[in-house]
Amino acid sequence: MTQSESPSQDSAENVEDLTNSPLVKKISILLTVAVLAIFLLSQLWRNPGVEEIDPELRSRLELTRTALAATENLEPEDADVAWQDLYQVDPQNRSVAMNRAINRLLRVDSLASQATNASLDDDDKKAARSQLPDAISSARQAIEDFKKTTDEKVLAIWFNARVDLHEASLLPGSMTKSLRREVYQRLSQELSGAVGDDPLS
Repeated sequence: MTQSESPSQDSAENVEDLTNSPLVKKISILLTVAVLAIFLLSQLWRNPGVEEIDPELRSRLELTRTALAATENLEPEDADVAWQDLYQVDPQNRSVAMNRAINRLLRVDSLASQATNASLDDDDKKAARSQLPDAISSARQAIEDFKKTTDEKVLAIWFNARVDLHEASLLPGSMTKSLRREVYQRLSQELSGAVGDDPLS
């Protein structure tokens, strides 16, 4: 590491490596499909020839649309309220649990970016940094909840690695480098064997 490179910047670059993974592509596809599905449902609601939708189902679809829109617009705090409501109703719903985890991960991404943004003043960076521990804890819990809904392991592995890299960036330089190395070593081990055969890996 040169003198001009800071541990936070180096860690941020490694986090960016994960954004080029198949995970992000799948997230984009899943969100797009979900938005299209909800759009089609909204068109059906406006068609007088379609039988009335159950009020409870309509409410959940509206809440899902709200959650997806906020997630797509990178408004993780608003989105989390909706995803949490949906999760409490159906904690075994894989799609809800996954999107709840993704949204919380996006919040960690956002706060970590703000905490290391040289264009922000010190107060804004400190405010973002102070929120990161709780955001990281919430993201980890959401990832664990998601794991309970599926046998698929790769997405959770990528999710956890991304959170770990952000967490490492909060520590002093020497510790950041060591933890970052451990994250990538663990990632390599976890993605080996049968898990590594998954196309998402």
